[in-house]
Amino acid sequence: MSNTADSGRSTRRRFQSHSDVDSRGYDRARDLPKLLPLWPLEIVTSKTADHAGLLARLRKALRAERQRGASGHWTYDLARHAQLLRAYRAEATAYLRAAARSRRRAYEDKPLSKERAGPTSP
Repeated sequence: MSNTADSGRSTRRRFQSHSDVDSRGYDRARDLPKLLPLWPLEIVTSKTADHAGLLARLRKALRAERQRGASGHWTYDLARHAQLLRAYRAEATAYLRAAARSRRRAYEDKPLSKERAGPTSP
């Protein structure tokens, strides 16, 4: 009896929501070369445009893997699909943070307009 209760608990742990598993354990330098054919310089993205290109490549690979699974193709790999999804979510989160940071920096670097400057002293 206790054996079935233990297996039920472990099953629940395995099928927890993906939100707490998304970026945990993901390392770009370690995981991306296994998922996509990339040059070492392509892994290090310093520009937002390069990061957007990387996201596009991940999206394309994820779409191809999803189509293989839906069609029942013999080369479909559930583990690869899960790794691609985890990598895509982590990279999308990093991209959004970097874009927000650059927007904030651009806003702070703008010269103050009359409305933002506040009252001036005579």
